[in-house]
Amino acid sequence: MGGRLAGEHGVGKGKRKYYLEQVCPAERSLMIAVKKAFDIHDLFNPHNGYTL
Repeated sequence: MGGRLAGEHGVGKGKRKYYLEQVCPAERSLMIAVKKAFDIHDLFNPHNGYTL
């Protein structure tokens, strides 16, 4: 129907692969940059972000 996962409260590990298939590289880069801005030491959910 043309929709995609919103991920407002996070996307579980099981669905992360599908979510990352739906976002373009520019969106992914922006998400990573925002996380780095607020979590400079990568303390919050390390290794569970928008990279595989």
